Amino acid sequence: MAKLSEIIQAAIETNETDQGKLPPNKAPVFVPARTYLSPTDVYEDEIGPDIPTHGFHPGRMRGMWAVNEQQQASVPVTAITSSGNTQSGALAAIQGGIAQNPVAPASQWAAVPALLTNLTVKGPVIIQANVSVRSSTANDTAGFAIYRDGQLIGNYVTQTLPATASATTLIQLTAMDNPPTGNHLYAMYWSPGAGTLVANSNQRNIYAINLSPQG
Repeated sequence: MAKLSEIIQAAIETNETDQGKLPPNKAPVFVPARTYLSPTDVYEDEIGPDIPTHGFHPGRMRGMWAVNEQQQASVPVTAITSSGNTQSGALAAIQGGIAQNPVAPASQWAAVPALLTNLTVKGPVIIQANVSVRSSTANDTAGFAIYRDGQLIGNYVTQTLPATASATTLIQLTAMDNPPTGNHLYAMYWSPGAGTLVANSNQRNIYAINLSPQG
């Protein structure tokens, strides 16, 4: 009968542990991971004591992503309501959520409807605004400007409108500003001339952009 020391030595030589080799069919058997019912479950490969030979392999015992269960609901769409240009009397007054064909107040400066934007400022700012307008009077002269918090930035700009009454003109303004840090309201203002000044449809935009990186 072989001695215990001989059995141990034979096992060491068979496994070639000095070279880190294992003979065929002698490697540890890994138990497949179970099926997880929820992302909030935890990986666990086996029931019982930990197996030290694979205590560090990926997924042994680690929490999964913290995503709660969600229910997917499918709701058939039977009708699509447009918010853009339309001939519908119910929607034509407000195209894209912007009031259509607003009229400038007579003989005073006022913000063009929907040409206002709020910005959290941390340095220099560039403001760009444009609006398509028409006047009931030929060769009319209308005024435009960029305001910040109700105060004029730069100068007023006047534009002579077309020689044909109610012909369209595109007005575009750009301004640079370096206000105190914080929230500021930028807007494009207008003032009519002798005729009635109208902004065409919903054709107008305003942009205010921080020129410094925002942390």
